[in-house]
Amino acid sequence: MIEFGRAANPARDEPLRVGNGAGYLASPQQPNGAGVLVLHAWWGLNDSFRRIADDLAAEGYTALAPDCYGDGDPAQTIEDAQAKVDDMDMVNAEQVLLGAFDHLARLVPGRIGTVGFSLGSNLGLWLARKRPDRLAANVLYYGAGEGAEGRAPVLGHFATDVKWEERAFVEQMEKELRDSGRDVTFHWYEDADHWFAERLRDEYDPNVAALAWQRTLDFLGRHLLG
Repeated sequence: MIEFGRAANPARDEPLRVGNGAGYLASPQQPNGAGVLVLHAWWGLNDSFRRIADDLAAEGYTALAPDCYGDGDPAQTIEDAQAKVDDMDMVNAEQVLLGAFDHLARLVPGRIGTVGFSLGSNLGLWLARKRPDRLAANVLYYGAGEGAEGRAPVLGHFATDVKWEERAFVEQMEKELRDSGRDVTFHWYEDADHWFAERLRDEYDPNVAALAWQRTLDFLGRHLLG
């Protein structure tokens, strides 16, 4: 784990919290000059998301996965994860996320993207509004949020299981993104469950995850390296 300075959200009249942000940094052996923020789901920063960062580093990206809760204690159960979200300190999360972006921007000379999972997808769309000049790609894994104010192209991966993300809500978000002029591509995966890309979950589907991952790499290559 590494530490980095926080950054204030100018939309809030809140001072910087005490202490640094923390995250997992995966550095490539042969950097391609671009960076990716890996934004965890509601569990927190567990090994699934560290491995995603490692996978990105293997492709040449400098990948930083911040701990947006700041507690270093990932949830193991749905009930514990729900409690984390219910108690989430959004000012802290915003300052950590902005600080992580700024830290990564100092490490790489090129463009930066986000790969977010569920809760992290929403945070990635939020970040696109706050750092529009350098953030060049948003990848969403089974998560939605408000993102029409951003400019970065968006790739979405969604499961047809609707227990956690209603399809109508996702389709409305897709329409709003398109109407705002953003480049948007959404994929729906039949018979896949929420969390299909997370290796620690019973819902993990290696075949669906592999297809979504290849599409993610193609997308990042076009928008961060092209």
